[in-house]
Amino acid sequence: MDGVSDIAWPKIKNSNTSNTLVPIQVSMMKRDGWLKEPSGVWILRFRYDWESWDANPKVLIDKGRLEKNGIPLLRTRRRMRRSLAIQLWKNLLAAGWERVHQQWE
Repeated sequence: MDGVSDIAWPKIKNSNTSNTLVPIQVSMMKRDGWLKEPSGVWILRFRYDWESWDANPKVLIDKGRLEKNGIPLLRTRRRMRRSLAIQLWKNLLAAGWERVHQQWE
């Protein structure tokens, strides 16, 4: 251990078993989503995995923090289905995480 407590990645059950198509706004698809934990240390970056988008849409979630020199320290990367990533986003907002602007490239 490095002494830094890691966030627990919530386990989410997929309750959406329908195959309903949902229209997506193209303008929203080009943006990454950023969340910062309540303590302000860890940041999650949600971005579309374009390689999987046509067959089985996935989202990449990078967890990191900005060092004092401004360089990001990336700790983990998760890849999950879009529907589960949306649920995770909503659950984190409900738990006190905040939306923030882009933190790194």
